[in-house]
Amino acid sequence: MPEQSLVIERDGRLVSATLVTGWQGRPFIAYSMTAPDYQRRGFARTSLSNIMSSLHKAGHEKLSLVVTIANTHAHRLYEQLGFEPGR
Repeated sequence: MPEQSLVIERDGRLVSATLVTGWQGRPFIAYSMTAPDYQRRGFARTSLSNIMSSLHKAGHEKLSLVVTIANTHAHRLYEQLGFEPGR
């Protein structure tokens, strides 16, 4: 779903990207990444919030993703945005 995916550039450099695809009939966050020197600046949060809003306006009620257990920063962000484990 390239129309729902977002990339952020700074000074001609790709610093953050959130890529959305379809999986099991609904939108799925395939990748969400931010360059190390740009982390903790809100790029992922802003991208995900904008994507979630856009998907909701397009009639999608659910959005899925997978994250490793060890990625505690991502878990915290996703929980703050309303994602629930195992759903």
